[in-house]
Amino acid sequence: MRYYNDYFREHEINCLSICLDDASTEELGNATFPEIEKTLARANRGQIFEELVILQKCNCVEIYTISKKEKGTVIREKMIAFWKKYSKKFEICYIPKIRSIKGEKVFEHLFETACGMRSLHLGDSQVLSQVKKARQASFESNVIGPVLDTLFSYARIVDNRVREETQFHNGQTSIERSVGSYLIKNANRKEKIGVIGMGQTGKLILKTLIEEGFKNILITNRTARLSKEISKKFGIESILFK
Repeated sequence: MRYYNDYFREHEINCLSICLDDASTEELGNATFPEIEKTLARANRGQIFEELVILQKCNCVEIYTISKKEKGTVIREKMIAFWKKYSKKFEICYIPKIRSIKGEKVFEHLFETACGMRSLHLGDSQVLSQVKKARQASFESNVIGPVLDTLFSYARIVDNRVREETQFHNGQTSIERSVGSYLIKNANRKEKIGVIGMGQTGKLILKTLIEEGFKNILITNRTARLSKEISKKFGIESILFK
């Protein structure tokens, strides 16, 4: 605790988050970082932040930073400028929809996120792997340091305790499994089932449907190449999303 207090007299930990609670699906898509490795590499070369982790989930995009020189409004503006420069198509009008979290509240926020408490599907078991992936990407790009590395490592420990000591993760704990379970019980397998979007969630839903024996499936995606690759792989129909 003494180390923590001494460290954060000089440093500040921040998180900026944009979620589907406040933004539309299109706005969230525009706020994503499509080439995360390149983005982190640029941040490393420019030494923009002392530490940086970018966490992207199906319902939010978040930037975590450690800074010493800039604090308060200054670091927030710097983080937003980074977002505008490297994201897909960040717009000025998104700024009021960004949630700003700092200090010890960041710890609480990340731990709740890792446990699936801030997911579209409460208790989503896929989130922890996304947290691990975000930490690993920052580690490989050399933009994570002792504080964020420890914080993201502890997120796994907190999630394990929640699993062991509570019933929070009981039942269907992922969107794709819930969708699969619903369709198994209610869908006519002769009818065509459509899956819109071949992002991470869409792919997992498709995988679940195929594992459960559904064959009459139609997929659609904005990227025609990806739709064709997936449809060819699984022998299913695809159309271009417009």
